[in-house]
Amino acid sequence: MSEVKERRPLATTEEVANYLQVSVPALHQLRHVGRAPKAAKVGRGLRWKWSDVDEWLESRAS
Repeated sequence: MSEVKERRPLATTEEVANYLQVSVPALHQLRHVGRAPKAAKVGRGLRWKWSDVDEWLESRAS
C-alpha cells in the first residue's frame, strides 16, 4: 500500500503575486521572460504549486 501525501492547494496568480509582494502584471512579465516559478495552465488560468514557488524563491536568495 502506498503512502498518501497531503497536498497543499494550488495557488492562483493573485495569491503568488501577493506572496512575492509583486503586482500581477509584474509576475506575468517575469513569467514571459522565463524568470518566474513554473506554473501550469489549468483551464483559462495559471496554477502554481507552492513547493515550486518556495524552491524558486530559495534559488534567488543571495
